Amino acid sequence: MLLYAFHIFFICLSFVIWMLLGLSGLYLFLYRRHRRDVRLAAVIIIALWAITSYNICYEGIALLQRISLIPSLNSWAFVLMVPLFYQFFWERLSRRTTSGLQWVCHLLLPGALLIFYLCMTLFGAEPDKLIYSWEDFFPHYTTWWGVFRLSCYAILVVEIFVYLPRLFGLFAKEEDHLTVAVRRKTWKEIIFVIVFCVITLLCMLTGFYLFAVLYILALGMIAGYFFNYLPFLRMMKRRVDGHMFSDSLKENSSAFALYKEKKKKKDPVILFSPLEAARVEEALQSLLDNPNLTIGMLARRCATNKTYLSRYFNQQLGMSFSEYINTCRLRRAEDLLRTTDDAIIIISEQAGFQSISAFYRAFSLCHEMPPSLWRKNIKNE
Repeated sequence: MLLYAFHIFFICLSFVIWMLLGLSGLYLFLYRRHRRDVRLAAVIIIALWAITSYNICYEGIALLQRISLIPSLNSWAFVLMVPLFYQFFWERLSRRTTSGLQWVCHLLLPGALLIFYLCMTLFGAEPDKLIYSWEDFFPHYTTWWGVFRLSCYAILVVEIFVYLPRLFGLFAKEEDHLTVAVRRKTWKEIIFVIVFCVITLLCMLTGFYLFAVLYILALGMIAGYFFNYLPFLRMMKRRVDGHMFSDSLKENSSAFALYKEKKKKKDPVILFSPLEAARVEEALQSLLDNPNLTIGMLARRCATNKTYLSRYFNQQLGMSFSEYINTCRLRRAEDLLRTTDDAIIIISEQAGFQSISAFYRAFSLCHEMPPSLWRKNIKNE
């Protein structure tokens, strides 16, 4: 009776997590056009939802059947998820967009494995087989599905040794936008993903019910993590942070006096906390390479009102939105001129200027010399 109740509980839990993955993936997919980093988050969550749907439909609902060892598509999913998670963190840390050629390189091995699996499943003489013990696997490791699973794990080991050093190398670089808070938060997220992968591996390699429960809970945590990208949750967090910051003003008598004075005059009080300002800066840096960037796009990314955001730039930063993004683009162009040998037109595009003439005009107005001469002087110093 107790085991039956446990099965029912786990079935309900699995269904809730499956629904959570599906809803968050659908919402992120619909919201992807507003935020560049949401696109990869949507792809990751939809891929996890598809694998979970396959497990439920093919192997039976939850624990009503035995848990199979190293199922084929789950093994292949690991080969796919490693480059996806790598690109997700790489774009967040480097502030760059992955090119089409880079995507081809990252997805070449997962794509080749998937084509091989589909061809053998559809046209092969022997169908794929679920195994429930290692004694069943070792006599058949020379079959195509045995070779396929072993190949997945061999490629997984290669991916770990390729991607992890490159990802950790980003932390070693002294980048201006990588603040201590960003580094600490990203480290925690990477460790969380690694723990999720370890739990998934233990579930596939052992078939224990305990690891299956931990795997379902870890899936729920992944879905909860990506829920942070939903705009209504970001708006709620912003309001909570704003209330907390307003309460903290009471501890500072001078700041609280200024706050009350502005409130008496009925002036608009636009006070962004340091956490909110960091979020705005992070969102702005991720959108900076878009030449058509507007304050409305930034407001949607930050889940705030563009009027409040405009007042933040004018009142708290002391410059208009266009002046601020122009300054940020010039700073990025200076870094690229100093550290790379790319052509001027490429640097202007990477910095987010609409045209090469606009870049020359802004740079010459700031430095009283064209960017090519500025680069030559900097490298001769």
